Amino acid sequence: MSESNFISESDFEILLNSIPNQSHKNTRMSEEDWRMLFRVMYGCALRIKECTKLTPASFDLDNRILTLAETKTGWKKCKHKELPCSKCQDGWIRVKQKTTILPGDVKDLKRYLAGRAEDLVLWPVNRVTIWAKFKQMCQDANLHFHFEKKERAFDDNPYLLRSSRAKIMERLQAPHSYVKLKLRHTLGSDVTLAYTMPDINALLGWENEAYKVRMVKA
Repeated sequence: MSESNFISESDFEILLNSIPNQSHKNTRMSEEDWRMLFRVMYGCALRIKECTKLTPASFDLDNRILTLAETKTGWKKCKHKELPCSKCQDGWIRVKQKTTILPGDVKDLKRYLAGRAEDLVLWPVNRVTIWAKFKQMCQDANLHFHFEKKERAFDDNPYLLRSSRAKIMERLQAPHSYVKLKLRHTLGSDVTLAYTMPDINALLGWENEAYKVRMVKA
């Protein structure tokens, strides 16, 4: 029986397999579009709004890096002494953030992105539509998950996919700093972590080893 607040990888495959049983009211999104949207969201631990901004140019598949132009935590303090500054918003400048693409998703993403214009928005739907689609997938797959109050908000959801990726990493004994790096969490007041935070290459190396071990065991 599935945990009420965790989507395992086997549960996730069941969810994806429920997509062909649904009618696609939004004609801009094909069955393959929905599949790849949720695979990227689950594998890269994205917030729902971050998915709506992605283009083929966001993906560096050779290095397994996904660049996010607009994120919740992608801000830094403006250094200009005189505010307002033309480059900032209330003293803050938006910066790009990076996360990793799972090794097992690279091949299908290469096929999916082939021939698409670099500046094409891949999934031109709003966050409400994505959330409704996810809830319908859960119903059609007969999977019942407990949705916390914050998970019902449209800003960050389906949060359950994102939090499940963090739990998978923790169960694979990923260092806490790697989980924070993957999810692009702010460091808050953790000064020690700020000085010891690994770079993204360390996370890439950990994922290569962790998922290689899992494939061998499977």
